[in-house]
Amino acid sequence: MDFLKVFAVALVAFVQLFPSAIGASSWGYFGSDGPSHWADVSATCGMSSQSPINIIPTDTLMSSMDAFTLTKFDTTTGLSLNIVNNGHTGILLGQRSKCPGGGLTGDYNTAQLHFHWGKTDAEGSEHTVDGTRFPMEMHIVNYKSSYASVSDAAGHSDGLAVLGFFFEIGDTSHPGIQKIVDALSSITVSGSNTTVTAFNLNELLPSSFSEFYRYSGSLTTPTCNEVVTWSVFPQTIKITSTQMDVFRTLQSEEQNDDGNHNMFNNYRPVQAMGSRKLYANFNPNAGARPSVHLSLSLLALLSCILSRMF
Repeated sequence: MDFLKVFAVALVAFVQLFPSAIGASSWGYFGSDGPSHWADVSATCGMSSQSPINIIPTDTLMSSMDAFTLTKFDTTTGLSLNIVNNGHTGILLGQRSKCPGGGLTGDYNTAQLHFHWGKTDAEGSEHTVDGTRFPMEMHIVNYKSSYASVSDAAGHSDGLAVLGFFFEIGDTSHPGIQKIVDALSSITVSGSNTTVTAFNLNELLPSSFSEFYRYSGSLTTPTCNEVVTWSVFPQTIKITSTQMDVFRTLQSEEQNDDGNHNMFNNYRPVQAMGSRKLYANFNPNAGARPSVHLSLSLLALLSCILSRMF
């Protein structure tokens, strides 16, 4: 299958999964089209198992989930990549890879990856950790290989598995992100796309990502299907402020709060956790500072010992 056919198939699959993603839409991130109105677009967006969430490490339950084994993320063989400005984000399409493991049942095929970012480096991620936002979050969207397509998988409770990675500002960046940044100038206009020189997708990921949080949730854009098994990784990917600024040059059809069409703050506010459980395959509180109550107890014990000594 040549490149154009690969891209066409991937793009059709994406539109099927996100039916209002290309061109004009009735949802957005600002004003009357913003997240507080999404339930008017799709009733599912107002349900009780929505994403993203605020991850509270002290609320996690330990689980023995194994690490992911991302296949074909370390090769460029047979890999054609295309990046698209869909008016809401930048999406990388064309991966022929899988993400088995991670405590998931069955294999999942990688469909696409995309980004959410803020107006400034102080915000942008969809998930938060103890209320803290990161400047950008990357989502790798995978669908269960036992289903016929991405759109088919979106209709099943175990259909999708999304891997979420946070970006953190640093003096140097991870190798792969510059290759994405270099392509952004070619997709400034909403609806545009360009070919990206194939590179190992591992170059976009942290050097180690065996630890993750896990919960059941939804897509973070309409139609907000509650069919996503989320894995959110605590180890960050480095990016520079200069590189972040390039993401903000993408244009949306939606007018932002500044009165222009620069794409930023394309993240959904955190949703209520409700009765859902948050798991981790590591101890997120290892090495944490003692609580105030524990510290006071230790001080009281020390005071008692000293009083007996003197």
